[in-house]
Amino acid sequence: MSRIPLPQIAVSDRLQAVAGECSGRGDVDVRFGRHDRMLYATDASQYQVEPLGVLVPHTTAAARAIVESCSRHKVPVLPRGGGTSLAGQTVNEAVVLDCSQYLCGIGPVDVERRSVEVEPGVVLDDLRRATAPFGLTFGPEVSTATHATLGGMIANCSAGLHSLIYGMTDEHLQAVDLVLADGRMLHFSAGAADGDEDVGELTRRVAEIVLEVSDEIDARYPLIRRNVGGYKLDRLLAQIRSSTPKTFDAVNLAQLIAGSEGTLGLVTGAVLDLVPLPPARGLAVLGFADVHSALDTLTAILKTEPSAVELLDGTILSAAEGHESYRSLLANLPSVDGLCPGAVLYVDYFGSDESTIKDSFEQLQRAVPDASHAHCLDMQTQSDLWKLRKVSLSLMSGVVEDRKPVGMLEDCAVPPEQLAEFQQEFSAMLKQHDREATWYAHASVGLLHIRPRLDLREETDRRILRQLAEGATALVRRYGGTVSGEHGDGRARADMIRDFYGPVLMDAFRRIKAVFDPL
Repeated sequence: MSRIPLPQIAVSDRLQAVAGECSGRGDVDVRFGRHDRMLYATDASQYQVEPLGVLVPHTTAAARAIVESCSRHKVPVLPRGGGTSLAGQTVNEAVVLDCSQYLCGIGPVDVERRSVEVEPGVVLDDLRRATAPFGLTFGPEVSTATHATLGGMIANCSAGLHSLIYGMTDEHLQAVDLVLADGRMLHFSAGAADGDEDVGELTRRVAEIVLEVSDEIDARYPLIRRNVGGYKLDRLLAQIRSSTPKTFDAVNLAQLIAGSEGTLGLVTGAVLDLVPLPPARGLAVLGFADVHSALDTLTAILKTEPSAVELLDGTILSAAEGHESYRSLLANLPSVDGLCPGAVLYVDYFGSDESTIKDSFEQLQRAVPDASHAHCLDMQTQSDLWKLRKVSLSLMSGVVEDRKPVGMLEDCAVPPEQLAEFQQEFSAMLKQHDREATWYAHASVGLLHIRPRLDLREETDRRILRQLAEGATALVRRYGGTVSGEHGDGRARADMIRDFYGPVLMDAFRRIKAVFDPL
């Protein structure tokens, strides 16, 4: 008889206890077989980690019971939505709690208050379809809107195409219902600390930590809109400072939950702000010889007040040219000297009517006269062009070569007016290693997705990736930016975040985690 190490026996016993308790409820799907575990071993990142098992709750009460059971038997639990995370947040050696199948309720749209209640498994496109008849929508618009869930967007504090005007998910988050590790369910909203004893105690303990490191927060947190690194202690500090003395009436712990990547509790519901749909939209596409030339025009473009500016580089366009489904879309792009451009900028405009969009196009033409321009008012053509932007990651990932675009450095964000200079310095750093990168960006908010082309099977390239990460951390700090501007920290940026924030804030993160989850 083969001997099984004692720790494996202990874990197996605890898992069997959790499975038994959840199976007996009747409102939890228990999927502990190897096939199901392997289905949840990957997400949109480069990581593969087999979970301990999968539990799918039918109701919020069932989700709470799962957390209680796992807590009681000391089994780690990992909330998961659509699995669209790029940094490895939704894979781990834990019991995966899948909210995407049944927790998909959308409450009535409150047109007067422009708000709606949702469960965590609601897919973004489903929410947008539900709110569109009222002339409203959810502002943050991620490229994976067909399957990204609102619970995941809250966990990652997602943003997307129009973050220049709409910002990030936390800016549209009124309240959350959260299940803590010990099974307590709390409601976080503005002023809740002064009306609920448990929320008040939690807020007091968190505030003590935040105030203790306030000088470090002021010194190290970047003053840019697109930062999701670590916990949002800067946002919380601002709320504490603006509260009436001896109260926490301006504090909303929902803002702390946003971007916490499921580490502080399980979101079972949320109240979201909605924004009006724009009456008219137009899209201009500008062609350039290379990425730096494109980014060098960004400051001039931003003066024309676009709703978004997005960058695609030539490697993505070349990949589209070799793909039957997307080749035809290139016909809508401007050429540069009769050739496919080395980079394009999508410049999007919202307006009150078609004439205001045309005025914006004219301003853009005057602001950037040396670029090749293509202006589009037709909604179907705009949709086709945005489709090319939304599949850019898939296109670059499908490149058939040993050195592939590698994620890890893709969340660097700096002030937009410095993006061209930052890109030039990063490009020089790549050249020192004799490597190149694929570039795409939410350029309007200074966020540059950098994917160095490396072969991670080679020790040399693994070493280069680590050196680039160290260099990127120092570079964004010098520019007043962040290493984690959109897709979260996850596994990919853990070392970078540690270097970026330093030991004092890292210790504060651990202490705040322990306040919510002392188990």
